[in-house]
Amino acid sequence: AWVILSRLRSALGDEQGSSRYIEQGLSKVPRSTELMFERANALARGGDDAGAMDWYRKLLAIDEKRADAWMQLGSAALRSNDGKTAIEAAGRLAALEPGNGDAWLLSSIGRYLTGDMAGATADAKAARALSPMLRFPAEIEALLQAK
Repeated sequence: AWVILSRLRSALGDEQGSSRYIEQGLSKVPRSTELMFERANALARGGDDAGAMDWYRKLLAIDEKRADAWMQLGSAALRSNDGKTAIEAAGRLAALEPGNGDAWLLSSIGRYLTGDMAGATADAKAARALSPMLRFPAEIEALLQAK
């Protein structure tokens, strides 16, 4: 019920109300991975990617098979210019969902951020092969065009 109430408040544009429901739920069920996911997403929506990453990690320490949390952790890492964490999250996501082109795109961008252009290019090629309609950032597209 806490998750539904939180999502309803968020859909109505009331992020503070949404956060109150999340906090109330977590006070009652502190290991609820759904509430942790909502908390992390709320922080990410509010621009607190470092805080969001902490909550995704807490969730993943309980349930490491949550592909959605690995994806969101990697996305928050990219927004924070943390290529290493993005690569790790992408690897875990790809292990859970080998055909997920987004995992390979996430890894490609992470590798680009760390300066691994060969790895970025290889992962971008894998992403394109799995999901031809994926949109790539201009920097990654340039790597693909250069090879």
